[in-house]
Amino acid sequence: MITLTTVMFKVKLLMLGPCESGKTVLANFLADATDTSSGEYHPTQGVRFEGCWPAIAKDTIGIVFVYNPDQPNHDKDLDSWFDYFVEQQAVKKAHCIVFAHHKPGVGENERTQLSTFFKDIPCIQTNIEEDGDSVRNQFSDYLSGIMSALTDNKEQEELSIMNHR
Repeated sequence: MITLTTVMFKVKLLMLGPCESGKTVLANFLADATDTSSGEYHPTQGVRFEGCWPAIAKDTIGIVFVYNPDQPNHDKDLDSWFDYFVEQQAVKKAHCIVFAHHKPGVGENERTQLSTFFKDIPCIQTNIEEDGDSVRNQFSDYLSGIMSALTDNKEQEELSIMNHR
């Protein structure tokens, strides 16, 4: 007889990026929450005050960085969030991903490049209008990796407790 036990985790992920980078569009698309094809920009009320960051960072397991590589300085904005939310809060780089979100109808302009802070973090080119399935699959793989790591950590903790008795 085989018994399978499923361990449920609460996983807090942050989606961070500059204004008009596509955070809300991506989040809604990944959650199947809304129609993403309207093309109209409706800004989300973001948290721009660094005084709120400690509360936001509490219990964060992973971070999805989003930027629009067609916009100047979007890459630079990510550096300060990386410093605070990854470096200072000790979120593992393996639990981070970057979505370089391309808006529909934008040509191949000169695109910004991320700083060396992001050299060990996967950067996925996203365009939900052209290849939404790929975006979903990439996010699913990212989330599966985090869940696998959390399961492994929990098993190690349980073995450690059992071995110290």
